Amino acid sequence: MPKTFGRHEYRFFLLRDGFYDEGVNIDHRITQVVHPKPDATFRTTYGKELNTCVGNNVELDVDFSGSGPFTLE
Repeated sequence: MPKTFGRHEYRFFLLRDGFYDEGVNIDHRITQVVHPKPDATFRTTYGKELNTCVGNNVELDVDFSGSGPFTLE
């Protein structure tokens, strides 16, 4: 599944299974509009370690991907 929004085309050129070991040549196309699921990850800060105590506030960068809208709580 593509991770980017948009229209994607899948092309198949050979069909092979247990009965057709050498395969059968085909030319089949499927077009699909992809709306990836929204996702959020904390941005990695290499070489930094984060320490805090319970109840303290921390600011972190978050990267969003997929199809929005996004709400972070």
